Amino acid sequence: MVLMDEEMVAADSVRIPGLPATCFVKVRSFERRTMGRISRRLRKKVRKIKKIAPPRDGSKLALRGQVSSATVKVKARRVATPVRSNLREDHAMQCRPEVAGLDVEVMKETDEALHQKVVKGEVPGVISMVFRRGVLGHLDCFGFADLERKVEMKPDSIVRLYSMTKCIVSAALGVCLEECLLSLDDHVSKYIPAFANVQVSTEDGIVAARKPITVLHLLTHTSGIGYGPMLGEEPSCDGEERFKELIIRTGLSRKSSDPRAVCTLEQWCNELAAIPLQHHPGDEWLYGYGHDVIGRIIEVATSQTLEQVIRSKVTGPLKMVDTSFEISADKWFRTSGMYRLEEEEGKDPKLLRLDSPSIESNEWIAGNTSPILAGGGSVDAMTGGMVSTARDYSRFLLMLLRKGELDGIRVLKPETVELLSSNLLPRATGKDDVWAFGSPGVGFGLLGSVSVQHPELDEALRPGEYGWGGMAGTAWTNDPQEDFVLLSFSLVAFDLSTEEVFRAGVRKSIASFNSRTCA
Repeated sequence: MVLMDEEMVAADSVRIPGLPATCFVKVRSFERRTMGRISRRLRKKVRKIKKIAPPRDGSKLALRGQVSSATVKVKARRVATPVRSNLREDHAMQCRPEVAGLDVEVMKETDEALHQKVVKGEVPGVISMVFRRGVLGHLDCFGFADLERKVEMKPDSIVRLYSMTKCIVSAALGVCLEECLLSLDDHVSKYIPAFANVQVSTEDGIVAARKPITVLHLLTHTSGIGYGPMLGEEPSCDGEERFKELIIRTGLSRKSSDPRAVCTLEQWCNELAAIPLQHHPGDEWLYGYGHDVIGRIIEVATSQTLEQVIRSKVTGPLKMVDTSFEISADKWFRTSGMYRLEEEEGKDPKLLRLDSPSIESNEWIAGNTSPILAGGGSVDAMTGGMVSTARDYSRFLLMLLRKGELDGIRVLKPETVELLSSNLLPRATGKDDVWAFGSPGVGFGLLGSVSVQHPELDEALRPGEYGWGGMAGTAWTNDPQEDFVLLSFSLVAFDLSTEEVFRAGVRKSIASFNSRTCA
């Protein structure tokens, strides 16, 4: 990132709240913008900016006064630097835990717990970030984003979102709702005729669905569609087995001229519609390909590609410059790896690389990606969905926490955000006792899970909080009551413990701060 004068600003420059209006950040390759090529006048401006004290009033802008050290300290990229670096201390200087109401010592304990996961070889690296009361209260980066290339984990490390793509797609759909392009109660067959006569697999055989699938059913995972096996694993049940052939044929689309290949989102949806549902629409909650179908509905409703809609309605206005369905080759040096943890009794844990470590063949690099835009995260054996960074995705989450607005730009109306973040399972099913994962008190909205008041709600959860995660160890939580955004990345498939440790630590930090200040 390079600080720029106003007259130098290009279309891909980003205004950083809290700095003077003439200061921008341009996302460029450090190889092309080294310190030796920055003018003397610009270096003076950088030194002047570094002396600016952070503003006292953090409530006016969600990102006010918070700039990563990679922005303020303009420097050439360092390659393969061993990590237990000073990056954590550099970022801590930019954070304002006291204003955010966080106990610093408790957050240090939480950091150490996450660092131990890296030291023990359970994850390659970790990022944890907290925004609270309108300011950046905590940012910690530790370990590597790419073990093989020794690329440090940083706020601009590019990661795979997988199912956190769903949240962005839901926001894009929210804009479509506001523009009256579609309705939650619309039948899916209105946009994809192949869904007009769906069937259901039951104990008595294949039968016609009792009711049509609606847009709401897809968004709340009550359609009955389900999911197939991931990461190349064999199907573990009949529910996964039915998708095996479609997954194989979808994977052929990447580089093959095989006539069996499924090469478009339209074709994929048509093929999916022919597979029997696992339960009648609206009967129960079952995680599945709903958002991938939603992506096609958005395309039909807007007469644009899903990527065009997301860019114009969500990521563009929010200046999410690294969030896309593919990674350009010039960003390879910031691209993370993806790993799976293998554990055997009596042996040290081992991280197995899942994506290709080569820029020529990496599955998310432009030119290598699937032609099918997976709004749900993945429709083949492993790849798909969007990529992003902690810096980008935190802006999206802050927009949601601020009821649809960030930096003076309104993306969604407050009432739309309220709808997206509410438990809609009762509306989708007509029942009050349907819960995500069968866990009492865990409802589901259009952005992800929503915790509601219930005597059996897990003690780690709080009523009103909402959030979701992705298959590659990414997770987030928004809590409007506590006014915070939590975001963490660990890059390990199916890792849930990192987010759990982090969330528990943040809540403990808030409680400790409150008890100390009230004493």
